[in-house]
Amino acid sequence: MKGKFWRALYLFGLVPFLFSCASYTARMQQYNVQLNQRNYAGGIKSIEKNSILSKPRNKLLQEMELGRLNQLNGNIQESNLHLNAADQILESNFRNVKDVAVGNLVNPMMENFKGEDFEKMMVNYFKGINYCNLGLDRKSTRLNSSHEWISRMP
Repeated sequence: MKGKFWRALYLFGLVPFLFSCASYTARMQQYNVQLNQRNYAGGIKSIEKNSILSKPRNKLLQEMELGRLNQLNGNIQESNLHLNAADQILESNFRNVKDVAVGNLVNPMMENFKGEDFEKMMVNYFKGINYCNLGLDRKSTRLNSSHEWISRMP
């Protein structure tokens, strides 16, 4: 009797891990189809309607995706708005006790997405492309202290 209880409890504990990945993949399917067809306007609508990316914990992902899609669609000003918002989230993000506990005990998909180092560089890379497309040089862009090293590059 005790063995069945613990086995059932173990299986029940795995449910959030198994279904969260499947639901994420299923909900991103429409976006991936739009992107593969180079229908960037449709991809933007897909991202805006996506219930997973519209949650506050995934705001960074949503802003990065919208920034890149708007860039591909030729909406440079709109792209800059989203990429600047993503940059602000990357700069201000910090881990709190709740995020660590939820990520480790319940499900990593429930933790606020913080971004990796390569994503920080990617956001600045795409912003640089936008500024070049607008005819602006590096000196006319806002560089804060965390990105000051970019201004020293040849």
